Amino acid sequence: MARSQASGLICLAALVGVAMRQLGSAFVGAGVPDSHTRGVALRAEEGSSTPSDRVQLKVLSPEGDGIKETCSEVILPSASGQLGVLANHAPMMSALDVGVLRYKQGGKWKPLVVMGGFATIDSNVLSVLVNDWET
Repeated sequence: MARSQASGLICLAALVGVAMRQLGSAFVGAGVPDSHTRGVALRAEEGSSTPSDRVQLKVLSPEGDGIKETCSEVILPSASGQLGVLANHAPMMSALDVGVLRYKQGGKWKPLVVMGGFATIDSNVLSVLVNDWET
């Protein structure tokens, strides 16, 4: 009886191993980032960037004031934790918490305090709609 249970567990473990190997690349973030992904961030930092290496950041409030900046990286204070955005990010929408939005421009991080809101990214344009913001 114990032998049949042990052999069943071994077969199950082998089957799970094969399935993970086959499906592992289907999951987002699986494996090592390719050289293209690393190259985009490095070119944006070195200043030898093309427009596709940058994110257009737009911050708007109900009062109508806002900012427009082109940057290489943005970190958002999302409701589920900090969220990093680089060029060519997948389209997405996220709720924002009260916190510090940081964006990297010319190799320097610049802070922007936001008072909650929403962020969307599509085609290298990051639109942030906030209740209020301060520099």
